[in-house]
Amino acid sequence: MEITLAGHAVWGRRMCERNVACLNRACSDAESQSVTFDLEVIDFNNNWVSNAIPKTSSGSLDNCRRFVQNVSYIPSSNDFCPATMFDQQIITECEEYIYENRNTVVYDFGLACNEWGRTSISTMSALATFISLPLTGFISDRWGRKTAFTITVFSSSVFGLARYWCTSYHIFIILGFASTIFNGGYYPTAFILGTELVGSKYRVFIGLLLNIGLALGEIVLGLVAWAVPHWRNLTLLAYIPTLTIVLFWVAYTNPVRWYISKGLYKEAENTLINIARVNKKHLSDNLITILKRAREEQMKKEGLEREERKKEPWLVVQVWQHKPVLIRCLVSPVWWITFTFIYYALAINSVGILGIRQPIHNVYIAVAVIDIPGHIIGYLLLHKVGRKPVLSGGFFVCAASQISYLFVPNELYAVSLTLYLIGKCSSSVMIITTYVYTSELYPTRYRQSLVALSSMIGRIGSTVSHITPALGDQLPYILYACLATIAGTLVFITPETFGSKYTDTMEEASELGSIFHKSKRQESDN
Repeated sequence: MEITLAGHAVWGRRMCERNVACLNRACSDAESQSVTFDLEVIDFNNNWVSNAIPKTSSGSLDNCRRFVQNVSYIPSSNDFCPATMFDQQIITECEEYIYENRNTVVYDFGLACNEWGRTSISTMSALATFISLPLTGFISDRWGRKTAFTITVFSSSVFGLARYWCTSYHIFIILGFASTIFNGGYYPTAFILGTELVGSKYRVFIGLLLNIGLALGEIVLGLVAWAVPHWRNLTLLAYIPTLTIVLFWVAYTNPVRWYISKGLYKEAENTLINIARVNKKHLSDNLITILKRAREEQMKKEGLEREERKKEPWLVVQVWQHKPVLIRCLVSPVWWITFTFIYYALAINSVGILGIRQPIHNVYIAVAVIDIPGHIIGYLLLHKVGRKPVLSGGFFVCAASQISYLFVPNELYAVSLTLYLIGKCSSSVMIITTYVYTSELYPTRYRQSLVALSSMIGRIGSTVSHITPALGDQLPYILYACLATIAGTLVFITPETFGSKYTDTMEEASELGSIFHKSKRQESDN
């Protein structure tokens, strides 16, 4: 199971949970003289609070502002802090705050109404993924998948664990940035490691299992946070177990394909022998000779391809010359930006929906659980309905649920939560569909580069998602709906790839979905 960037981002938001109110000395000090009173565990529902604090557009009490005290007010013994004590025409910023929860980063670093200060914690972590992806890719290709996975998880755990002793807000952000430089890349490494160990027939299934593992990791994290509410103790329990990744180095191996690509035939042979022994299979005695011959043929093929590419125009020029492919290069990044933005934003904001009346652990866990049926539904529909209906349907269902969420009264918690979960489930469908569909739209020779382009641009969505808590109560959901509607509509201008074979050249990719391509596919099937 994995506690990945989504889990870290959400619980960065959880650690920064803000249930605060203005401290009104005039009323609080007077109240403290008549009853047993502790400013740190004050009842937020005192009768006089509504007289002293304005309400927001959503009807809840403002956390960061208060009414100015009326200078002409004459104290009366009959009423305690009445409305006449305050000038409700003049609103000012709070000078002091009362914290309902002292287990958070907000309390430790005094971030009560510093919305950008809180969102910066997760935003900086998201920016670190732009460094983590190429860094992890370099380590993975140079020293192996096992090495990359071990280094990224262990290093991320060390930097993350160091935040337990952190007493400075800025050092806290720097350590989070450093941690994400490594943990932002271990999911792609795990994906490559898993898919290279199986045949092409099972690669989509491996992706499904990894996504389910991600959701299970978030559920476990939610349960742990429910049992251990203080953010420092939660940090210990989240990171200490991942230090055991060093055992992975001993117990696991690199994929055979990687060994062969590096000319390490003896290591590849030993790995295959171990696999065969577990599966009770017999291998040829001249296995190394077969592996070397296969590698030589592969190198010869790659050499011919390199010679051909020298004669070909640059990839940018080729894309420009093939307009159908150019359109896909413009459209697919929009899908990636949209699903990453919505998926991470809904996860991050899950701990703040429905107000403080709902246990945030229950909501967070429910949002994590819903990812599992979302991934399974996407996987099943991809093999039954096709790519375009599933992807566009996921976007449109998400847009409809987010717009509906805005019009549901706060009192209807069950309805609001259901709509929120539908949106999150739809975003999970988008993830698995976008990965599969995008890879099928491009020719084999340039698939890695063009899919990587969409993925890299898509990181804009996950980065921006971390500032959505600072955008208010309604604007984020309007953005979800608008982006999902645009992305879903753009699906209609790309071809259906369900049942089509992978294309190899730009010309074949340009014909994808056309009558000519379908007739050629039928001929090859026959």
